[in-house]
Amino acid sequence: MRHLVFIFTALLFVGCASSEPDSYETSGEKTPLKSRADGSTSYENATEGNIIVAADESFRPIMEAMQEVYTLRHNKAKIKVVYLPAEEAIKALIESDSIRLAVVARTLRSDESDELISQNTSGKIKPIAQDALALVVHSSNTISRINTDQLSGIVSGEVTQWSELGLKNEQDLSLVFDHVSSSSIQFLRDSVLKGGAIAPKKGFAAGNTPDVIAYVSKNPQAMGIIGLGWISDKDGSAARALRSQVKVLAMVPDGECPYENDAYEPYQGPMKAGCYPLVRTVFAISREVDYGLGTGFINYMADASRGQRLVLKAGLIPAIAPPRKLRFPVAGR
Repeated sequence: MRHLVFIFTALLFVGCASSEPDSYETSGEKTPLKSRADGSTSYENATEGNIIVAADESFRPIMEAMQEVYTLRHNKAKIKVVYLPAEEAIKALIESDSIRLAVVARTLRSDESDELISQNTSGKIKPIAQDALALVVHSSNTISRINTDQLSGIVSGEVTQWSELGLKNEQDLSLVFDHVSSSSIQFLRDSVLKGGAIAPKKGFAAGNTPDVIAYVSKNPQAMGIIGLGWISDKDGSAARALRSQVKVLAMVPDGECPYENDAYEPYQGPMKAGCYPLVRTVFAISREVDYGLGTGFINYMADASRGQRLVLKAGLIPAIAPPRKLRFPVAGR
């Protein structure tokens, strides 16, 4: 009897720990969206229709995976993702009713929420994952770790040479990022500089993440700042190819860390344990009021048994832990 009570209690715990959002699928009932010029009405539901999603370029690898799997599963779902700098993605969501979702690394400001409300749209927000910024340098660079104060000095312009980081190198340090309106710049300004100005002595925007990595791989004096998702999928050939071109720096924890090392690269374990300081949350923001394809897709991305498994495989931290199937021994067997 005690064995049965234990099994029931354990199963109940597993069920509670793996709570999921509402299913992204519906019974199939279609929602009328808008009237066409000829007087007819277009319809869609959670798994059928056409939508456009504006996503931060930092999250392109995980968004491509989400888009591919969802549209393979639901062949009547047409999802187009346009990749923009973070601020442009949010602006597109607010200003264009053709954009259903935005996937970015921040929530909406009050003025942005108010604007969506004034348009009778939802502004519904769901966390999708935890990502991180990765610092990359040339493979010949002898530096292996950095702390937040040193990074703050680099992005503010107070640290200008590699020698100031303890290297026997009098060359100027060149900081490379993807875009001036990127979520990486936003995170550095808000979380590292606490609102201070980003003004490195030598710094420029390469345009996108692959170009950042390409530049760093050819310039020994450069340091690149990229979204981790581009290089975190250990099983992905594209991620492995990009990671092989550069060296990823470890970072010293800002606070308490349950592990014993002095510094950590951005892997899932250190990120989840709070040992890697440059972690950020990825949010999906919807302007959809009716239960259409946008709602189906955002719920799929946040579904613990579906989209969150893609997040885990990509080397990021799921917003909702995917459920684990546990087997318990039965008495007498």
